[in-house]
Amino acid sequence: SASISIYTQLSFFAKPLRKCLSSPSPSCPHHHGHGARSTVTEMTMMMMDTTMHRQLALKVMVMMMMTTGIMTMLLLHRWRVTTMEATIMLRLHE
Repeated sequence: SASISIYTQLSFFAKPLRKCLSSPSPSCPHHHGHGARSTVTEMTMMMMDTTMHRQLALKVMVMMMMTTGIMTMLLLHRWRVTTMEATIMLRLHE
């Protein structure tokens, strides 16, 4: 399916990011306060800054929201991702 191929493309950072979010290890520099959210922002920033990777970046946001429960309002606001876009991506992901 599409979501599996997307996950495969993202696995190179999805796994370490999820480990970072789930473990309060000092080896993770982002694990403090809103560190997890800023980590997602950093991970997604380059893709969102290019229209070519917008759909992939939306899938990243959806995947992280589904797997970590992180709110993506910051990302939604920063890149003006519409509610409709986010809703569509969630439905495609299910």
